[in-house]
Amino acid sequence: DVGIDVRDNELLAIIGPMTSAMATELASAADQAAIVLMGGTVVTHRLSGRDDYFLRAIASTRYYAAYSAAVHHHHFKPARAAVVFDAANREFTRRHSDLHV
Repeated sequence: DVGIDVRDNELLAIIGPMTSAMATELASAADQAAIVLMGGTVVTHRLSGRDDYFLRAIASTRYYAAYSAAVHHHHFKPARAAVVFDAANREFTRRHSDLHV
């Protein structure tokens, strides 16, 4: 259970978190506290299409993975591909690998 302890009534926004995993955990708490949560590098699709206090500065994983796959295919023309990912930020890496291959 994650919460945001607001001791300053003038707090309007939080810059961060930087990972999809943390943003997924904090988004509901930010909504309950009515505080904008600005994730600069958060790309998880789980926070897309919601009417909430979470804002992102870049596109979702779905968009980025498709674009990245197209660029790699165009430039490198691979016959085969392997996916290696870091499971510590599974919200990003697993979804990205699912969409990229």
